[in-house]
Amino acid sequence: MGNLTFDELANMKPGLRYLREEAVERRKREHLTNWPATRAWYKDFKPRMEMIVGFMTTSTSAVLQSSEAYNVAYFTIAHALGVH
Repeated sequence: MGNLTFDELANMKPGLRYLREEAVERRKREHLTNWPATRAWYKDFKPRMEMIVGFMTTSTSAVLQSSEAYNVAYFTIAHALGVH
């Protein structure tokens, strides 16, 4: 592994792409920044993302279980939501 991209992950698990799209839409709809975006991330998005990638995933894929996959998904979706 190395240099894993969000698009590669989303091709493996389309649910990640849907989460990112939902994050973008919610950011626009609710004008999320700073604390409200962070609250939405931890309450609504991060728990769902963790079911798809990282050590809590139900997948048996070593790529999806990796910390690299977790970090790529985490930062991509959180940034789309407005968390910086």
